[in-house]
Parts: sequence; structure tokens; C-alpha cells
Amino acid sequence: MTPSGLHHDERGFVIGFFVKLAIFLVFLGLVVVEGGAGLWARFQVKDAADSAAVTAADTLKRSGSADAAMAAVEEFIDKRDQAIRLASFEIAQDGTVRLVLRKKANTILVQHISFLKGWQIATATGEASPPRI
Repeated sequence: MTPSGLHHDERGFVIGFFVKLAIFLVFLGLVVVEGGAGLWARFQVKDAADSAAVTAADTLKRSGSADAAMAAVEEFIDKRDQAIRLASFEIAQDGTVRLVLRKKANTILVQHISFLKGWQIATATGEASPPRI
């Protein structure tokens, strides 16, 4: 084989390597973005659930009304993030408020893959007792 023939074969190898590397980096970036969206939604909904529970417990203590506490939670959620939904709301006999919030993460691919859709929904529970003053 002539030296120019060897050089030609190496160019094909280098181009192939860079194409594979580019595909791998795009795939890795997509995995990071999709996973990050799910984790970010989980952090947001957990923080919102804890804060909403405290808001409800405080409202319940001040007003004595379960309806007012529920309305305070709904108002808090609307102001915080309109993508968050109230899944359940309970008030125990001692005034402890327990609620469950859900949020659908903004994803590119996960929403289209049926067995991964569970990763797209972030669920969190918040619980708070009325302030003791």
C-alpha cells in the first residue's frame, strides 16, 4: 500500500471517530437535560408542598376554617407555580395539615415513552402543625 493510501484510510477513521463522539455527546446531553428536568420538578414540588402545608396550618389556626385553609393552599399554589396541582388535602383532629402536590416535569422525550412517563410526574407530601403561640 502506498503512503497516500494509508493516509486516506486514517482520515476515514478520524471522521468516523468524531461522528461517533458527537452522537455520544448529544445523547449524554439529552440524558442530563431529561434527568435534570425531573429532578428540578421534584425539588420544586417538595418545596411548594412544605410551604403550602405551613400556609394552610397558619390559616387554619387564625381562621378556624378548613375551607379558608384550603383556599389559602390553592391561592399559594396559583402564585407559586400554575403547573402544580393539589392531589389531596387533609386536616387531622389536632389541626395538622397534610397535603399532596403533583407536577408534570417539562421534558423532551420522556413524555413520549410510555414506560418512562412515571419519571415525568413529581409528587411530594407536605405536613405542618398549627403554630403554637
